[in-house]
Amino acid sequence: HFTITAQQINFPGLDKAFITDNITVQVADVYSNPVPQGTAVYFNSAHGSMQTGGGDAGLTDANGFVTKSLYSANPFPVAPNVLSGSTAGFSRVYARTIGKDSVRVLDSLLILWTGAPVIALTGGPAAYAIPNGGSAGPFTFTVLDRLNHPMSPGTTITATADGCTVSGDANVSMPDTQVGGAGLTSFTVLLNDAAPLIIPPSPAPSVLTVTVTHPVYGTYKRVLASGTVN
Repeated sequence: HFTITAQQINFPGLDKAFITDNITVQVADVYSNPVPQGTAVYFNSAHGSMQTGGGDAGLTDANGFVTKSLYSANPFPVAPNVLSGSTAGFSRVYARTIGKDSVRVLDSLLILWTGAPVIALTGGPAAYAIPNGGSAGPFTFTVLDRLNHPMSPGTTITATADGCTVSGDANVSMPDTQVGGAGLTSFTVLLNDAAPLIIPPSPAPSVLTVTVTHPVYGTYKRVLASGTVN
């Protein structure tokens, strides 16, 4: 029984060196019991580098677990170092041990290396004029890295607009994902007049801003549209 997992499968190491991701292996015998403490597990990665113990091995604890760190470093998973049969950004971490009768037990884990956010407006007006009690939009936008992959877990994506309440994907906290789609890489928001009872209404300037706060790459802001709200 041989299981390999990662602290996160979306690893924000594409644009910064020496970011770490913990890789854990658990090894049990044919009866599902932990292997003897100190069993050697050997690690290597298609990209970056792996923390190891003696040689290139880590040693299991009393419950059959061993954890080592993947470091973002050369080579990064971009051309000319893209995995055969894969696309840029994707890599694999491998772990192996020696089983019964000296049979080699091997498994691997697909890791997506992601970079800094790129924010882009993909739909909706660049300018808006919201009447008293009215709305504007919908506005659609994407948040992707430079290889068009989703942000790593812990990234927050917020949309704000002066004088407006913002509905839809206005406050998103990214999960640990390797795939995109609605609410992961593409987002939709609608603006509504935040004070419709003010009489008489008067137009005030308003700016729709998306802010992305990333745990590794910091904070990025982009103004998507601007206008007025009564």
